[in-house]
Amino acid sequence: MDEGIVFSFEKAHEIFGNSRRTCALWIATKINGPIVWIRPDWFSDQLFPDGIIGWVNPGRLITISTGCSNDILWAAEEALRSGITKLVVLEITTHPTLKSVRRLNLAAETGRKERDNHALCLMLTSQNGGVQGAESRWSMSMQHTARETMWELECIKSRHTPPSTWKLENNLKKITVRK
Repeated sequence: MDEGIVFSFEKAHEIFGNSRRTCALWIATKINGPIVWIRPDWFSDQLFPDGIIGWVNPGRLITISTGCSNDILWAAEEALRSGITKLVVLEITTHPTLKSVRRLNLAAETGRKERDNHALCLMLTSQNGGVQGAESRWSMSMQHTARETMWELECIKSRHTPPSTWKLENNLKKITVRK
């Protein structure tokens, strides 16, 4: 990634905060190929193609809406295991169990072994973090001003990145990362 920001493949990572979707889109700019985005069907807001085109081509996005939390986790496992994508994003309303997170990691490892696909799993949570078994935990929040479009990305917990904070600035369709 940028400036020491590390997201390990074959692992599930947690992102929370009011800009968690923006963070997932920013990470998607670093990864080629299709993106599988899984979310509950009762969410009233959607990813609007005109809103994400500045980040990724909406044609790369495969969205799956499901009726229950277990279906979200099942769909994520299948996407990781199949090797069809390098990025799976799941929006969850409750924290999955440690067993469920372990199953996501195992599905990603299976995709690597059987399909030679290195995939990344991002769990977007609305709470303030705390998913057990997540490889890393991140918070992203907007810090916009009248003159700048900016976010603050904070690493809360990670095996590869010490707790740190970065500023992400959006200047002329280029994201700049600085400590």
